[in-house]
Amino acid sequence: MTGRRGRGRMMDDWYARLTALEGGDVGPTDAAFDRSGVVRARAASMPGLPRAVVARLADDPDVNVRCRVARRPDLSEAILDDLAWDESPAVRRVVAARTDLPARAVERLRCDVDADVLDAIGEPFRAAAIRALDVPVDPRAGERRWPF
Repeated sequence: MTGRRGRGRMMDDWYARLTALEGGDVGPTDAAFDRSGVVRARAASMPGLPRAVVARLADDPDVNVRCRVARRPDLSEAILDDLAWDESPAVRRVVAARTDLPARAVERLRCDVDADVLDAIGEPFRAAAIRALDVPVDPRAGERRWPF
């Protein structure tokens, strides 16, 4: 592991790998598989990544990586549609703010239960209805398809 010792174990030096990526010493495809979410997030926003790598990053366990993927201008409709179903409202908010969404993703996001997602997709009345609820809604509970 790259890094310095701290409290009896090696420390992850993500910064050294990030600067190597930004300096061109490491390619974005290699960085996309780094153990650090910070490095993967930076790689996710870099041009020239193969479609298969972008698809893998769209399914990354780190929400920040998926948010960076959602901002890419070169996403396929399939990936945009998948990200519209992401478990994280942060990712869905980024997707909802795009102007190039396929119809299926727009319809999915119109049925979201996150008020900020609804605002981003242009549904202020639905957003207000969610905000008027007395209890927070957890979209991870129950089904992913909401009845309203």
